[in-house]
Amino acid sequence: MHIKGCGPINVLPSLLTSCWGELNGITAASIISKVLLDFHSLCKLVHIHCDNQGVVKKCANGTFHSLRSHRATNMDLYLTQRSICHSISISLHLVKSHTDSRPWDTVYDLQQQKLSNDEIYNVWCDRAADIAWEQGLTSHFDPDVSPAEKWALFSIHPCYHKVTGNLNTGLYDALGFDALTEYISKRHALSSSAVDKVNLLALQTFL
Repeated sequence: MHIKGCGPINVLPSLLTSCWGELNGITAASIISKVLLDFHSLCKLVHIHCDNQGVVKKCANGTFHSLRSHRATNMDLYLTQRSICHSISISLHLVKSHTDSRPWDTVYDLQQQKLSNDEIYNVWCDRAADIAWEQGLTSHFDPDVSPAEKWALFSIHPCYHKVTGNLNTGLYDALGFDALTEYISKRHALSSSAVDKVNLLALQTFL
């Protein structure tokens, strides 16, 4: 028996980090586990498997007590996940990723490749993520402030979104956006409407 699902990552593309997907999954699994355990009045140890070692370590041993630490990237999800860990017992485990050595269509095909159950689920989740990406599911750039997070920074540049990246960088980007776009317009003789069509993520990478 299993519950499965996939969907978009709710974050502005330019703020998407290499570990956001895994962290989002751990947080979602933690929330689902708490709802199920509370509903059935159970006290059980929950095992969550992830293929990102950095996320597993930070979720298990990260320090989020000081306000200074809340400036870090992805802090909204880390705070939410840590808050749930205070109410239910969660054990995080690292699983090796991309263990499928040849194409497959069914779970039986993966079993024939001598994969463990955890590795099979990991490969299965990778495929679910690929399908969600191909479907182009619409993401939300301005998710709500979570109860554990308590406060958040939102910016209107280049569109209204929640700042989930490093807070220092987010402030600099927001405060300097108008000045930078004005400079680019004059420097390259571009109208404001033309600048609005620029791929800002690609421009940031280039600069």
